[in-house]
Amino acid sequence: MDYRIVKKPGFTAAGSTRHFTAVDGKNFVDIPKWWQQFLASPDCAKLTGLARNRPGAVTGGAMLGLCYGLADAVDFVYGIAIELPAGTSASPFEKIEVPGATWAVFDCDIDNLQEVTKRIFSEWFPSTSYEHGDAPEIEVYLPERPGQKMQVQLWMPVDKKP
Repeated sequence: MDYRIVKKPGFTAAGSTRHFTAVDGKNFVDIPKWWQQFLASPDCAKLTGLARNRPGAVTGGAMLGLCYGLADAVDFVYGIAIELPAGTSASPFEKIEVPGATWAVFDCDIDNLQEVTKRIFSEWFPSTSYEHGDAPEIEVYLPERPGQKMQVQLWMPVDKKP
């Protein structure tokens, strides 16, 4: 699997969050459903308006999926978010602080996002000198380009294995 290691500073995001479970792969069904609902709602335009319709300064993303707060190895919080420009209020959305970290970045597109995510955990982590770091996983949805599938970067927080 092709990847690159990058170190990025922390940033502030604004978004809407929900709790999900990975039991029986429910997250791979429920999160895409929530994205469809969110993208069709007035909240989507409000959220992207906070970013002034510009890509994030740290991530380069138009929108973000933030996966964090893993508990019991199956339940977690997932947020649909944007990188908040400095000096901008997150209101009426939640303010989410993303710490600086070292990330393994994987390129994919909207059609193979779930497949790549599964392979990172089943193949990549076990075969490399990295372990999951203490920061959120980030799906970076890059600005759309006419006539192309939406490009996505998966940012996995990493630390060197001891």
